[in-house]
Amino acid sequence: MGLGMEQDYGKALEYYQKAADLGDVSGLFNIGFMYQNGQGVEQDYDKAMECYQKAADLGEAYGYAGIGELYRCGYGVEKDLAKAAEYFKKARDLGADSPEILQTLNELGVDVPAEVR
Repeated sequence: MGLGMEQDYGKALEYYQKAADLGDVSGLFNIGFMYQNGQGVEQDYDKAMECYQKAADLGEAYGYAGIGELYRCGYGVEKDLAKAAEYFKKARDLGADSPEILQTLNELGVDVPAEVR
């Protein structure tokens, strides 16, 4: 459900695309997330990877986390926990330090320094 309004994935995709077209890398990440999860679009892991990679190439920490998640789960790629850990570490190093990222790193056996826990 949207905050204060009815959820509309089509409208969300439209605005994320406008943001991405204006150079907002979080728009690219969000489009990738929609494709990964089939939210308002047909689920397409290749398109998700493409969006995440573009976002990561532009320095978006969560773009790396998105790629890591695809490798962690084997969505559209061969499951590779070592690669997943690399991408999640890169995301953390770029500032993605949400509890979900830190928990995933921990689950992948990556030491998370106490100062970022």
